[in-house]
Amino acid sequence: MTQIYFEGELPINHEPSLDYMAQDWANCDVENGEISSWDHAYESAWSAIESDLEFEGFKWEEIL
Repeated sequence: MTQIYFEGELPINHEPSLDYMAQDWANCDVENGEISSWDHAYESAWSAIESDLEFEGFKWEEIL
């Protein structure tokens, strides 16, 4: 299981909440017909989340 921690933030694993958000976005994209493959929608959601975090200046560490 991957664990995600943000530099300078509380030392809690943010991966479960970010994964929940990615799954929710993927479900919405598939239900709305924007993307037909749930796996593709899920990967796209994670890419968007990572881009947003980078844009906001967050740095994270993934621990496998």
